[in-house]
Amino acid sequence: MKLLIPTLLLTAAFSVSAATLSELSQLLWHHRIILVQCDTEECQQTSVAQLQQAELAVKERHIVWFVSSPASIQSNASIDIATPLQQALTSTDLARPQAILIGKDGDIKHASEQLQLELLFDKIDQMPMRQSEMKLQRI
Repeated sequence: MKLLIPTLLLTAAFSVSAATLSELSQLLWHHRIILVQCDTEECQQTSVAQLQQAELAVKERHIVWFVSSPASIQSNASIDIATPLQQALTSTDLARPQAILIGKDGDIKHASEQLQLELLFDKIDQMPMRQSEMKLQRI
């Protein structure tokens, strides 16, 4: 898994467009990333529903999420996802089910077999960069 995430971060560098997300590294230093890799459509639908219900908390924490199954991908990304990145995120080579939190710095902060939003929010809120963001929001 540790080799697969850097590969996903660098996937599809050849199809760069300002309005297209061609690699996850485009999000670094601006967004945290939650990758949820489901093995069933039910898992995908449940995960997407959880993330959509927590929309405000997701926005406050600068999270871009991707929920994939071998058949499809859903995301809150505000730009189109390039086909090669979509293919990488829906690859059957990915461990499924799995939920991964990637920090703004690109490091994997947490990985588990299922999406646990409250746990991820707690982990994010303990990060030094998030602590700084919260202080700035209070000013």
